[in-house]
Amino acid sequence: MSQENVDMVVTAVDAVNRADVEAFVACFHPDVEWVVSGERFPGFGGTYRGHEGVRRWLEQALEPWESLHLDIEEITEPSQDRVVVGVLMTTRGGGSGVETRLRVWQVFLLADGQVTKRTGPYWTRDAALEAASQQE
Repeated sequence: MSQENVDMVVTAVDAVNRADVEAFVACFHPDVEWVVSGERFPGFGGTYRGHEGVRRWLEQALEPWESLHLDIEEITEPSQDRVVVGVLMTTRGGGSGVETRLRVWQVFLLADGQVTKRTGPYWTRDAALEAASQQE
């Protein structure tokens, strides 16, 4: 497993947990594609491009929550340039205070120490691994 790739993904997750938008953006290639499945998270679906896109995505994703925390449960590198991450996402609603927990998987493609593409979320490890094998 490429420790550099794993470290970059862990750094991005840590930035989300700190709500550090600029540290998060720094993990990504300037031409990154952040692809979100709309049926999984209505209102957040689509492709966000470049640093401005991932910045906008994270700001939108953090907005409704009083708190959001990602616990990495597994990291798999099915190929040299792909990392599949399973996380437990714990959130607390900004208005309701209700805590929710959701287990999701994401696929990251990396080159030269930066994330070039992210897809997901996927509901199962197998779906994420299949998606990773089909990514360009």
